[in-house]
Amino acid sequence: PVMIVGEGRAFIAGADITEFGKPPMEPHLPNLCNQIEASPLLVVASMHGVSLGGGLEVALSAHYRIAQPSARVGLPEVHLGLIPGAGGTQR
Repeated sequence: PVMIVGEGRAFIAGADITEFGKPPMEPHLPNLCNQIEASPLLVVASMHGVSLGGGLEVALSAHYRIAQPSARVGLPEVHLGLIPGAGGTQR
């Protein structure tokens, strides 16, 4: 099995909106999420702190998710009129 664990106070905090409009960096989030979802290995996301935007999309692409009771999740980009870019609303 593979365990995805964040370091620090968050699982994955998501994108910095000041980076929007700039060329995407590798790995591209949709490709990463598709690879996680299609992995022949069991993938578990261990969530703590916040999992926002792309961070939540990474967690949703895992086969299983476990979370601390205090964990917070969300797709804040929808409040900016943006659709989650890695299939987060379809997983």
